[in-house]
Amino acid sequence: MTENISLLQKIMRLATQDLCRFLDQQLPSIGGDGWWETHVYRQLSYSQQGYIRTKGIDDLSKLDLAALLRVFDRNWGELSFTAKLSSEARTHFKEIADIRNQMAHLAAEGEELSDVDAYRFYDTIKRAMTAIRADAEVLKQIQNEAQACLLRMSSASSKPEIITVEKEVVREVPVEVIKEVIREVPVQVIREVRVHGSPSVEREPEGGLLIGKLRLHGPGEEQSGKLAGFDGNDADAALIPWTVYGDGGLHISIQVAMIDEGTANEVGQVVCTSRNQSPQIWDDVVQRLRIGIRDAGEGQWIMDLRSVERPGGARAGRKVWSLSQYQSKTGINLQQTLKQLGAIAVDTRAALIDDKSRNRNIPAVLFHSGDAQVPAAAWVLATLMPLL
Repeated sequence: MTENISLLQKIMRLATQDLCRFLDQQLPSIGGDGWWETHVYRQLSYSQQGYIRTKGIDDLSKLDLAALLRVFDRNWGELSFTAKLSSEARTHFKEIADIRNQMAHLAAEGEELSDVDAYRFYDTIKRAMTAIRADAEVLKQIQNEAQACLLRMSSASSKPEIITVEKEVVREVPVEVIKEVIREVPVQVIREVRVHGSPSVEREPEGGLLIGKLRLHGPGEEQSGKLAGFDGNDADAALIPWTVYGDGGLHISIQVAMIDEGTANEVGQVVCTSRNQSPQIWDDVVQRLRIGIRDAGEGQWIMDLRSVERPGGARAGRKVWSLSQYQSKTGINLQQTLKQLGAIAVDTRAALIDDKSRNRNIPAVLFHSGDAQVPAAAWVLATLMPLL
């Protein structure tokens, strides 16, 4: 039932408010004066950190349910002790995260939610809210919606099932010989309609960041996974997807991967994961031409900006262009563009981090740690734009 989705969304909003109230009461006493930094900001995912930093958020009431649930779970040890929460409460809140994801999927697909599933969701939410001593009126509303689901299920199961039994009738049917008639059927020629050069290419969504002739959409939902490091070892990482669209059927999927336990040598990478329905020429970009992200200290990360060339139509490869060369070839001012997107600075490695190695003249971008937008845009500018 579609009404179940809207009603459950309303209850989830109320649950979000009560979870926010609970955390607002508990975290300051647990974390002291620096509770926001230590018990909220540092516990969020990279993409969530980037969002609240960009928006200047410093209040729990401005966080969404996903962020609040993560803060709750990452502070579970201290919260369970100070608020005397049972282990079951943690399980119920983890299930609320699953409910949120299922609701988002159902709403996006336009699917219905059965009374059976709705009742189960209400029961879980009520148990979680009871554990944190939610407002009595909220608990009453949850109970009322759960009872309504039970009544509808009971009513549906009590209706008698009507079975119609038809007596089989056997008749003799005369056999008629039908002369086969062959007719000429006109053939209709259908012209294939292509969108962006492919008959089944996904249409570009609205919005996105305009970068030269390309549009960058994202970030998508962050996932946990493995990243193959430049040292050859796999590392646990947060994988943040982005999508790039352009003329000629260009539809590229990229990924900003941020290592959970990064080092000074590597804290993440940006890489193309698929060309989707883009022209085959873009095959030489997929799973290649990745750029590493490194720690620059003081809460800042750095990423090199080597450009890309296909000399004589050969396989694409990295090429160092100066900032002025890049602008003359693409018409884009890298410094101005990336700073507008949130970068701290764009210059040579020597100017940014006092690099005295042979790589000192390579252009690079300096940005806030955990920011996924700047490295995604920087990869697009350094890798895709020169190839257009």
